[in-house]
Amino acid sequence: MNTTGFIRGYIAKNMTAESFINVIIEALSKEFQVEVKINNISKGVYEIKFNNYRVNLNDNLINELKSKSPYAVDKFLLSELREQGFDFDERRSQYIRYCFVHFETIEG
Repeated sequence: MNTTGFIRGYIAKNMTAESFINVIIEALSKEFQVEVKINNISKGVYEIKFNNYRVNLNDNLINELKSKSPYAVDKFLLSELREQGFDFDERRSQYIRYCFVHFETIEG
């Protein structure tokens, strides 16, 4: 794992779910060059808006996913967006590869 992966692991372990989801929103915005918005629906519940797509998350799910892999929340969001019709190449960048390939090696 390179330095970026190491740093992401450290961030995942030491940030609250709310702070961590904001890091992910920033990464997705940069990766796809679109404005990704986050709305707090209620305490600990977030709606992520990505173009015309919407994904809801809560603190418990974020914490559960980030305990499995520093990129598991990203993968969850991207998978949900894909199910709604957003198309992207899993090999488009190191970041996206980490979300899919790195997570699979941890799970496998």
